[in-house]
Amino acid sequence: MKRPFLQASSLKPLCRSPNWVIDTHCHLNTEPLWFERDLWRACLEKLTRVVVVGFDRVSSERAMVLASQYDAVYAAIGFHPDAAMDYTEQDAAWLRDAVSSPHVVAVGEIGIDLFRRHDTLAVQIDVMCDQQLVARAANKPIIYHCRSTVDTYNAYDVLLPQITTTAADIPAVVHCFGGTKEHALALWNNGFYTGFDGPITYKKNQPLREIAAACPEQLFLAETDAPYLSPEPLRGKFPNLPSRVQIILDQLADVRGLTREQCTAQADANALRLFAGMAPR
Repeated sequence: MKRPFLQASSLKPLCRSPNWVIDTHCHLNTEPLWFERDLWRACLEKLTRVVVVGFDRVSSERAMVLASQYDAVYAAIGFHPDAAMDYTEQDAAWLRDAVSSPHVVAVGEIGIDLFRRHDTLAVQIDVMCDQQLVARAANKPIIYHCRSTVDTYNAYDVLLPQITTTAADIPAVVHCFGGTKEHALALWNNGFYTGFDGPITYKKNQPLREIAAACPEQLFLAETDAPYLSPEPLRGKFPNLPSRVQIILDQLADVRGLTREQCTAQADANALRLFAGMAPR
């Protein structure tokens, strides 16, 4: 079921600064960024909004703590497929309660990961479906994780048929998109967003840049996945930082034939449309 787009003009106006930039996906809630906050605290002066994304109970609780401490930080909470085997009814109950917090703008990251193992796939799907129900009940969007076995797209072949049918009514982004153009088209045709981060800058990733160039203007997001996936020319440098989302925006602007200001304005509008809870507070 395709959802109608909300126009940027329907969003509550926000006070823009000259450095208005949003990182829609990072992990200030994990090491080393959780303990070494001096590494990223100054980044918040260059960013207006940051979504800190949970991947298990501890990281989700940390995301909520950071969101309560920093005005620019918002939380997404959920259980990554790698945490599926440890997901309990107590975790499910906590999630159903915590998602109502005004600091929480999304459920995630959840989804399918076949990179490390395949034997937990059935459990991964069950845990993802349970969290989709939480998101639907709370009227919160979803951040999906999708990682395939090396040199395949098998995780996308599992995830997309599910989310475009039984969960097509829940607004969502597939973060760190790494599928084919056909996968991207299936997402876009159902109104889902695609998130782009460090890999879009990697020299051998021209197919991904072509996908980013073809993405409908209302369906792309910029993200860092910090502390992971540092972009070129900092590839391999750890930790990545949220402020480097500006490098991602420069690459997106280049492939889409936009100025940085135009690309940033569109990415901002998209982020605020999907994560509607990122209003002034």
